[in-house]
Amino acid sequence: MQKRSFYFLFILMMSWYANSQTNYNELILKEAQLYAKAIKKHQFKEVVAHIYPNLVKELGGKDSMYVKTSNKMIALKKEGLRYKNIEFGKLSKIIKAKADLWYATLPQKMTQINSQGKIVTDTFLFVISTNQGKQWFFMDEEQFHKHKKTLFKKMKMELELPERNQRFIKNKGFTSFNKPN
Repeated sequence: MQKRSFYFLFILMMSWYANSQTNYNELILKEAQLYAKAIKKHQFKEVVAHIYPNLVKELGGKDSMYVKTSNKMIALKKEGLRYKNIEFGKLSKIIKAKADLWYATLPQKMTQINSQGKIVTDTFLFVISTNQGKQWFFMDEEQFHKHKKTLFKKMKMELELPERNQRFIKNKGFTSFNKPN
């Protein structure tokens, strides 16, 4: 009888864990989609609102981050690049490093287009919560690698990070970046 109670309790706890992970998955995906929409529409303040606050602070605060983000996105636009699509894969396991620091990775595929073709990038977002999963923030792969030692210096990384893969698919008729079509 005692064994049955243990198994029942174990199954109940595993069911609760799977359900809570699913709820976080839905919340994170919803936030990621809002973040992607803001990127595609060049809504710089909205983009900054989704970035991990400690990164924003490290880079000089919201106003500074707004300027840096808008300058970067405007430079891409001047180069003729625009975001066509941003898709997300399956969220990794959520790691509860501390009571106030949970993290995961969310694979993403970004497609940017210009007159010569499209650039497809497989990368990831580093997803962070500092309030036990109530709210989630993001760092792109570049930001994560550049700032992980200062922002997460005491944290042992328990996840395998997805590999970055980038490829250019040229339009038919395009022959060179140096010659007009």
